[in-house]
Amino acid sequence: MTDAGTWPDPFAAAGLPTFHAELLPAGATAYRVDCLLVHGDPNSWPVLGTDRLFTEPVAMPSGGPTFLSDYLAQVARIGIP
Repeated sequence: MTDAGTWPDPFAAAGLPTFHAELLPAGATAYRVDCLLVHGDPNSWPVLGTDRLFTEPVAMPSGGPTFLSDYLAQVARIGIP
């Protein structure tokens, strides 16, 4: 949260990593490197939910599963009045 709470981060409490631990060197721990800041009246523009993209490997035509990205993208659903 920044600027005395006027820019809250809906992912702050969960602290989920934003990249795949499986792609790090052995013994390294994944952590969160990105923030998503939301500005506006939370009663008018509520955060309805959060999620991440690119969390699961996918089957590739060339064989074997792989991650589409090393990044785990943050997604927030925000209500529109």
